[in-house]
Amino acid sequence: MGSLGKQRMFWRVLLAVSLALNLAVLGVVVGLALNVRNGGGPSPHMTLRMGPIAQALAREDRRAIARELREKLPARRRGRQDAEALAEVLMLEPFDPAAMQEVLQTRSRYAAQVEAMGHEALINRISQMTHEQRLLIAQRLQRKR
Repeated sequence: MGSLGKQRMFWRVLLAVSLALNLAVLGVVVGLALNVRNGGGPSPHMTLRMGPIAQALAREDRRAIARELREKLPARRRGRQDAEALAEVLMLEPFDPAAMQEVLQTRSRYAAQVEAMGHEALINRISQMTHEQRLLIAQRLQRKR
């Protein structure tokens, strides 16, 4: 395999890894929005995206946040559109790294928007709480240390 062939292979592998990471991030965020079930505890997705506060929130608060996200996110349709765009790029001959990069960057921007919406939903929920409710969350956070 010549130098050009090795270089192309390197970029294909790098792009595949980048795609996998982007899909993982998007999967975590969408999972947060669609699945808040874990025996009363936070879903692993919520814990990963929101950190320790997810564990400190009451179950009904986690559900309200997830419900707000579900209302705002066209997640299923978006996932199908992204998969279709990825498939189209992967079928190109010759392979176009720039086109793949654009698809991945679009997915990354969307994942960042979803994360920001999650933060907004968290802040909205906490803004509706009484001081006593916020103190309970703070106490739970302190016990987690």
